[in-house]
Amino acid sequence: ARGTMVKQEIKTNALSQEEIASLSARFGYGDGARESVHATQLFGGFSGVTYRVDETGGRGRTAVLKVCRGYAVAEVVDQATFQGYLGRCGFRGSCVALPLVPGAGAPEAECLDGSD
Repeated sequence: ARGTMVKQEIKTNALSQEEIASLSARFGYGDGARESVHATQLFGGFSGVTYRVDETGGRGRTAVLKVCRGYAVAEVVDQATFQGYLGRCGFRGSCVALPLVPGAGAPEAECLDGSD
């Protein structure tokens, strides 16, 4: 139906700097310590909470961390798969999903609150 969203509710509550640092480290940005990354919340999307993440150490890389809240795990995996496909095809108009660092101790996608 027109105007229907995939999820029932949009949650925009921010993550703590510690949570952002921990999540960023799973993708190879920072070392998990609070001070290893600087995060700035970005606004404008409807599919979760999004942050610009800047490494504060020697590598100085920048990434976008998108935390999808209210979606089923399968939907998040589908989003990441599609974004990865776009990146492999050379499309530069959106962020490309990054793989988790091997041994990061987390599945491909996980619900932080334990729900699906």
